Amino acid sequence: MLATAGLRYVLSVRKGVLGEIMLRRLRYDLFTQILRFPLTHFRRISAGEVVTMATAEAEPLGRYMGVAVANPVLQGGTLATAMTFLFVQDWILGLAAIALFPLQAGIVPKLQHRMNEESRRRLANVRLFAGHISESISGVREIHSNDTSLFERARVSERLGVLFRIRRRLYMLGNGIIFLNSFFTQLTPFLFYLIGGYLVIRGELTLGALVAVIAAYRETVQPWNELIDNYQQLEDNRVKYAALV
Repeated sequence: MLATAGLRYVLSVRKGVLGEIMLRRLRYDLFTQILRFPLTHFRRISAGEVVTMATAEAEPLGRYMGVAVANPVLQGGTLATAMTFLFVQDWILGLAAIALFPLQAGIVPKLQHRMNEESRRRLANVRLFAGHISESISGVREIHSNDTSLFERARVSERLGVLFRIRRRLYMLGNGIIFLNSFFTQLTPFLFYLIGGYLVIRGELTLGALVAVIAAYRETVQPWNELIDNYQQLEDNRVKYAALV
């Protein structure tokens, strides 16, 4: 028990340190690239947008870089072990256990594609919002002298409204994926109890085999959901990285 806890601690620390190393290098490369911009480019962009990209947008990328390989390998190995046990117990029940996996694998990417589009819009609007705040701070004297604070607040209100609608759509899509995963997770055991119980009553399947298969399936749920979650994180960070570049 102590060895397992110690190994988890070391792995967690190593993954965190690796993510920080990659984030440090990414930010250094970003700053190096900023210094290469021609002077005409600095007249067209806002300092607030650049600061947002180098800080807030780069932060999630660093966190994901530390676990980008370790988590899929760990969860994939756990899933493969559980599935092997399932098929050894009964290959028909093993096929039944993974029957809904292809359906999930087909639906989730379609919903994730829509989430990626909304994420791109969100990033673009956050940058515009940051740029507007930076411009307002730089020109606060003109705002006060010309009494245009109502106009500036109206612009900010419009931008925040756009961000709110984008975030609402993201929440709906994200929770839709969670609902589907939960539904499929509960549906398969229900079918096991329904069909497997019928086979047990008819004597075509032993109760011990059915219980063993259900227990093995429960071991596949967590790594499968973790792999789906990792896929969502991969796509989300792919969008953020592409927008950053």
